[in-house]
Amino acid sequence: MADKTEKDNISRRQFFARAGAIFGGAAIVTSASTACPGTGPTDPTNTANPTSTSFPTTKPSVTNPEPDEVINMSPPLMDVPDCPYGSTVATDRRYSAYQIWVLPLGNNEVRIGVSGVVLAGCALYGCGVLIHVGKTLSVKNETSFGFLETNKINSDLVTPISGTVLAINNKVKDNVLEHFYTLGWFVRVQLSDPTELDKLYTAQYHAYLNAPRWNGPIPPMH
Repeated sequence: MADKTEKDNISRRQFFARAGAIFGGAAIVTSASTACPGTGPTDPTNTANPTSTSFPTTKPSVTNPEPDEVINMSPPLMDVPDCPYGSTVATDRRYSAYQIWVLPLGNNEVRIGVSGVVLAGCALYGCGVLIHVGKTLSVKNETSFGFLETNKINSDLVTPISGTVLAINNKVKDNVLEHFYTLGWFVRVQLSDPTELDKLYTAQYHAYLNAPRWNGPIPPMH
C-alpha cells in the first residue's frame, strides 16, 4: 500500500501528467497545456514562440568541455510500457522525481541530463546551461543548472544532487532531443555528498512511475 501511495503522490507532481505540474521542485517557470509524453501527438511544424520566460539572454562561459569520445553512445535502455513515442529509460543511472537523470562516472563525478520520457515527441524551442564552471549546485537551495523550452513546457531544471560544476555542455541544444542520454547532457559535477545518489530512484522505478500501465511487481525505489 505504501508503494501505491508513493506512486500516486509522485505521479500527480510529474509535469507530463498534469498541466502546471512541477519540474524540479519549486523552480517551474511556465508550462503549457501538457508536457510531452502521454498526452497526445506533437505537431513538430508548430513554430510559434513559446510563452514568456525569465531566462537570461547572456550565455554562460564555456570551459573544460566534455569530450564526446568519453561518452558511451549506447547506454543500456529499457522501454516504458505503453508510453507514447517509444519512450525509453537508460538503466545505468539514477533519476529524480522530476525527470532529471544522474549518471555516475567514478571518482564521485556525475553527468546530469533530462529523461527521454520527457523529451520524446517534443518540439524544441530552446535549452541551455544556466550555471558556470566552478559554481556550486545545492539540493537544499534548489539550484537551477539549465532550462528547457518546448512546445509543451518551459522550465528551469533543478539539481537533484549537490556539488561543484566541472564542465558544461555548450552543444546541449543541438543534441538534447536526439541524444538525451548521451550527447544531450547538461553539466558534469563533482559530488559534495555522494550519499544523495542513494536517495534517487532506480531506473526501473522511474520507468514504473512513468508507465501508463505496469504489469508485474513494483521495482525497488532506491
